[in-house]
Order: sequence, then structure tokens, then C-alpha cells
Amino acid sequence: MSLFKELKRRNVFKVAIAYVVTAWLVLQVADVVLNNVEAPDWVFHVIMLLLAIGFPFAVIFAWAFELTPEGLKRDHEVDRSQSVAHKTGRTLDYLIIAVLALALGYFAWDKFIVHPKREAALLESVAEQQASAADTSIGEKSIAVLPFVNLSSDPEQEFFSDGISEELLNVLAQFPDLRVAARTSSFQFKGQTQDIADIADTLNVAHVLEGSVRKSGNTVRITAQLIKADDGFHLWSKTYDRELTDIFAIQDEISGAIGQALRLKLALDDHSGLRPAVIEAANPEAYEAYLRGRQLINRRGRESIEEAVRALEKALRLDANFAPAHAQLAIATALLLQSPSSYGDLPLNEVIARATPHIEKAEALAPDLADVHGAKAILALNLLDNEATLAHAERALELNPSYIDAMNWRYLALAALGRYQEQRNAMERILEADPLSIIGRLNYVNFLGWDRRFEEGHAMADDLIAAYPWAGYVTHGNLAAGWEGDLAGALYWLLRAYAADPTDTLSNAYLVRVFLYTGLFEEARRVHPYFEFQVDLAVGNQEAAVEKARRQWRADPGNAAVINDYANTLYFAGLNEEAAARYDEVLA
Repeated sequence: MSLFKELKRRNVFKVAIAYVVTAWLVLQVADVVLNNVEAPDWVFHVIMLLLAIGFPFAVIFAWAFELTPEGLKRDHEVDRSQSVAHKTGRTLDYLIIAVLALALGYFAWDKFIVHPKREAALLESVAEQQASAADTSIGEKSIAVLPFVNLSSDPEQEFFSDGISEELLNVLAQFPDLRVAARTSSFQFKGQTQDIADIADTLNVAHVLEGSVRKSGNTVRITAQLIKADDGFHLWSKTYDRELTDIFAIQDEISGAIGQALRLKLALDDHSGLRPAVIEAANPEAYEAYLRGRQLINRRGRESIEEAVRALEKALRLDANFAPAHAQLAIATALLLQSPSSYGDLPLNEVIARATPHIEKAEALAPDLADVHGAKAILALNLLDNEATLAHAERALELNPSYIDAMNWRYLALAALGRYQEQRNAMERILEADPLSIIGRLNYVNFLGWDRRFEEGHAMADDLIAAYPWAGYVTHGNLAAGWEGDLAGALYWLLRAYAADPTDTLSNAYLVRVFLYTGLFEEARRVHPYFEFQVDLAVGNQEAAVEKARRQWRADPGNAAVINDYANTLYFAGLNEEAAARYDEVLA
């Protein structure tokens, strides 16, 4: 007799089916009962484990024994002519039918009676949570400062109106119980006529401060008004008329006065020791160049950052003692490091040589300037000193709690240190403070990919395209290549990113990787000279790959990204001892 027929004769299949169906029904009942008695989760897990362990024993028992009128006997002890296995089989059939009927009844009861009630309760709970979130997550003590509108006929006064908003952001950020939307998000509404309620909803704030600046002769009129977003009610407004003698003193005075007025209106904690904003250039043109440099840095991308360097160098030619411009120039320089995670092609030793004097000068002029510690953080990040990055970023956030770049560098340091939950919390903090942040959204897509929330990730990339096409293309490409495995989609988006900025190292690194995955080796070779060693490695030309990687390592010996690339090349070429020495260098 074949094994299959013997298994069938001994009712092994029917026992297995009966066991599985009965176990499923037991688990459903246990789930309902244990939830109602609020039993700990481990109880259900134990029941499930015991049922799983019992399955092979039930099958073995069915094979080895037969239930007879005289009781349980081993199968080989039963005379085949006297066997009642077929009767036992029919009994099992009835049992399976009965259990299936019960299971079907349970399913119908759960689907058509319990589930609608549970769904209604869940919807009610979600609605309550959303209402609660609207009260607590937004909170009454939250505000966005929109760019003050320049109503003067002279466009040169634009820097002054922007400066008022900048100073207000600095002042309001010092109130520990007030959440202030970051500049990079609030300034994206400059020149727009969008409804205040929509702006507040986008920025997740309860209040919006807007204003205008009008210059007439040597007099300037500054109007500010605080609006409650949910009903559009004007909680406070005031007009200030001043003689236009020292514009920075006026900015400082008006922002301080408005800050104190808002403290009273929003019932903020008294924080009389507000640190004065250290943004005071010798002339308006230097300040305007500084603002442009900051704006370009926030856009990211190699072309934008290189243009930011030129703007900040102009600011320093006009005012050599302008501390914020020194600090921002150091940051821009650090962002141009030659690295797949950065934006330029500067060797590390050149980045250090260029950035360090500006950090030292800024610190000597303004030791409590948040940007000084931000510059130290990004430089430490380039050196792979994650603990120092964390310390400098946290100091920057003490001085300016709304400092988005410092939040981002803190996030990257936490990621490198493997502190996953803190990393996730840091990312949520970035998007809460700056929901329109480019770099925040670029990084957050990795979380969405990890959670397989691809639609949300692509929707975020679409939003980025509307304002910053390059960033949106890179985000789509990263999500498609890194998480979905959609190489065709990744190629489409990364080629668009390459067309938008062919010099950017980050998008180039992604594009080369996709070309190599798809076997387009010559196309990969043409993207950027730096990545040629990867192409040689992919086509099996290990000697050429090692030589090119070694040449880049010698040209930039302190750059951890370059050392790591060289070490990987040595490893894949089978030069394990030399690879180990280079890996030790990275970890040192």
C-alpha cells in the first residue's frame, strides 16, 4: 500500500484538518475572552504556542494508534478485517463539519454584528483622539512668523522687512513654552496670498504673526498683528513709527517689544533674560547677502550651496566682523564635502582648512551664536565624530530651539550611533517644527520606506517637486531604488535629478548604483569620475578599481567616506589584510 493510501486509511489527513480547524476556533474564542478580561498578551501567545506544539503530536498519534470498541490500540495490533478506522473517519468528518459550522457562525457574528460596532467605536475613538490632538499637538502656545511685507516702493527695503521677521523668530524661540514654526517653513509663504487658516494648518500652529513695513522718507512704519488661526480673530495688533537711523537697532527694539506683547497675550512664561539676537551687519547690503546665503543653503543641492558660498563671501567682504555670515560660510563649506551623503567634491582636509577659520572667527565675535555650534556639529559629522556632533548640535538647540539644521545633524548622529528610537523621535521633532523642511522630508522618506508606506513617501516627494524639483526627484528615486526595488522607476527619477543638477554627489551616487544594478556599466562610468572604481569592480576589472580607489584615498586621506570606499574595493578585490587596515582607519 502506498504511503498516501496508508495515511488516508489511518485518518491522518482528517485528524490534521480537524486539529487545525479546531485550533483556529479555539484561538478566536480565546482572543475575544482574553481581551474582555484584560489578560496580558503573553497568555494568548502561550495558548497559540501550545496549540502549535500539539499539532505534530496529534498527527503522530493518528498514525500510530487506532480507536477501537475495546479502547485505544497501536495500529499494528489491530486486525485489518476488524478495523473500524472508516467509522472513526466518518466521525471525524462530522466533527470537521460541526467545527466548520461553528467557525462560519463565529465569522458571521464577528463580521456582521461585532465588527460594525467595533468599527463605529474605533471611528469614535479616532475622532476623539484627533480632536484631542488638535488641542494638544497643535496647542495654543504655537506660532508661525510670516515674512513681513515690504509696502515701500523701494525693493531695497526688502532686507529690512525680512530682518524684522528674522529678529522676531530669534526672540520668540527663547520662550521655552512656545513652539515656533521654523523659518524655512514660514518663509516659504513669502509673497503668497494663501488663507491664514490654511497656512496655520500646514505649519501645525494655532497662531500666525504677520506684518508689514512701509518707508517714507526717513521714517519707517512697522505694523504687526497676531491672528488666531481657527477663527481668524485678531488677538493683538500695533503700529510702530520710527526714525530710520540705525536699522538694526530698530529691528532689535521692535522685535523685543512685539515679543513682550506676545508673551502677555499668549500667557507665556516670563523670560526676561531674552538673549539679544546677534544678527547685526555693518550695512544693509551685507545683511541682504547673508539672508540670501542662508536661503540657498536651506535649498540644498550642490549648485545652491556653491551659490550660497559666493553670497556669504560677499557679505564678509562688506563686513568682515559679521559673525553669522562667518558661521554660515563654514556650514556651507562643510556641506560641500566629497561624500555620497553630501553635496560637493571638496577633500576633507580642504573643508577643514576653509571652514575652521570662519568657525573660530564667529566664536570669537559671538560665542553664544547658535550657528557657531551648528558649524561645529556639521564639521564633526564630516569627521565621523558622532558624539561630538551630538554635543554641538544639542548646544546649538539650547541657544535656538527652532534650529532645523542642528536638529537634522543631531538626527544623523543618533542614526550613526544606533539609537533608533531617539533617532525616530528626532525626525518627528524636525517635521513638527519645520513641516516644509527639504532635508527633513528627504530623510523622513527613509522611515516611510522602512515601514513600507510607499504611497506616503511618493506623495511627500510630489510636494517637494512643487517647490524644489531636484529634491523631489531624488526623494522619488531613493524610495524606488532603496525600498521598493523598482529600478525602472528609480532610473526615471534619478535621471531627472541628474538633469536638474548633474554636479550633485548625492543624486549621482544613487544614479550610479541603479545603473550598476541594471547592467548599464558605461552609462554609470559617465555620471561622475569619482565612481569609476565602482564600475571597474562591477565588470571584474579589480586591478583598475583598486588603483582608482587608492588614488582617491591618497588625494583625500582623512575623508572617512573615501577611506570606506577604498576599504570596500580592497575587500572585494580579495586584498583582505589591506582592507582590514583601512577599516580600522575608519573606525579609529
